[in-house]
Order: sequence, then structure tokens, then C-alpha cells
Amino acid sequence: MNINYMYCNPSKVYDYLSAGLPIVSSDNPSMIELLQENQAGICCNPHNSKNVAEVIDKLLEDHDLRNIMAKNALHLFEEHTFSKYYFKYKSIL
Repeated sequence: MNINYMYCNPSKVYDYLSAGLPIVSSDNPSMIELLQENQAGICCNPHNSKNVAEVIDKLLEDHDLRNIMAKNALHLFEEHTFSKYYFKYKSIL
């Protein structure tokens, strides 16, 4: 398995978070840590189309879950903004 798949997050995820969207993502370890542990999305096996469809249906049907994940997504984006890290690291240097 490709190491990038296992440990890297695509930058488009942060675009989705900034829009306050709950995310359906592949179940690689870094996405599970980012999304599921922060309740900002649901991860599933991308090679199991039935599972992907079930996750999408769950989000479509559960308005409260969508709202919670949307709120958490926006909060998560605010916690991971470039400017926040820039000033943190600038003060160290």
C-alpha cells in the first residue's frame, strides 16, 4: 500500500472543512484520525461501494448528524489554519 495513502491528507479535505461540510472519506489512518476522532466526517472502505452508499445515505437521512459534523468540520478547519501554525512556528524561530 502506498505510504501517501496511509499517512497523508489531500489538501481538498481542508477546502471541504472550511465550507463546513461533513466529509465522506476513505478509511486511511490519517483520515480516520482527522475526521472520525473529531466527528467531522465518516470514513469507509472506498473499495466497498455498498458501504460507501450506506454512509452517504446515513448522512442524507440524519439531519442532526449532518449538522453536528458540519459544525465540527468548520471548527476543525479553524484549528488547522495555516496562519495559526505560521505564528506558532514563527515565535519558536
